[in-house]
Amino acid sequence: MQVVCVCLCLLTVTFGQQHNLEELAQGLGATTFVELATDAAMADMLTMGGPFTIFCPTNEAFENLPGDVRERMKTDKQMLMDIMKYHLTSSMMMSSHFTNEMMSDSMMMMDGMPVGIRINMYMDGMLMTADGSHIIKADQMASNGIIHMVDRVLFPMPMKSIPEEFMEPEFSYLMTAIKTAGFASSLTGGPFTIFAPTNEAFMKLPPGEIQKLMANKTALTDVLTYHMVEGTFWSASFHNGMPIHTFEGENLMIMTDGSKNSLSLSFS
Repeated sequence: MQVVCVCLCLLTVTFGQQHNLEELAQGLGATTFVELATDAAMADMLTMGGPFTIFCPTNEAFENLPGDVRERMKTDKQMLMDIMKYHLTSSMMMSSHFTNEMMSDSMMMMDGMPVGIRINMYMDGMLMTADGSHIIKADQMASNGIIHMVDRVLFPMPMKSIPEEFMEPEFSYLMTAIKTAGFASSLTGGPFTIFAPTNEAFMKLPPGEIQKLMANKTALTDVLTYHMVEGTFWSASFHNGMPIHTFEGENLMIMTDGSKNSLSLSFS
């Protein structure tokens, strides 16, 4: 009887031990993440380091990356390390600690500073995102940290401010409009969401309308503020008929059939 009791106790201890982060990720089916972490020489971190929080993409999330990005990750080790480190924080973060617009320092560094991961919460906390990626399975505990499974790779990483993003050639009309309306300095604050018209969108206006807008600062301001919203609204938060209050004062209405590739906006 004594031997049997000892064996039962040992079995209880064995089965009660938690897996480390690498083992847990494997068990959650995130095999691509584990393989890439190994390629990035981060396997020891996941098995013996920590405690860490991992926003861990599913295998499908990695498959959905553009083909050129996946190919570059195979050859550019620095890029791979940066991407992987951007999914880790050096502290334990339970979902119960999340707040809307919360910024959490990732383990990726830029100019000597950690790049932050933005947490957002919608529908009274029923929907949570990390840099716009939907957290589909939260609070998976390991012996050396915690995993939150996400449905999209946190890429591209946020390296630019909104005005810097609008320096791209496709936004030249929008940037001119912003400067003309005197908004450029305001866009360094935030957080904001901007539904940004491309040059192609501006060209769909009736002939002569762009010139009229640029010459009328009041009308231009009204148009621009129709496209600006306070706070961060990732596409993961959208649902059909969802109203969003704009800076102009009117509501913007989200129209979608549930597909990430089908989205339109209307103003009420």
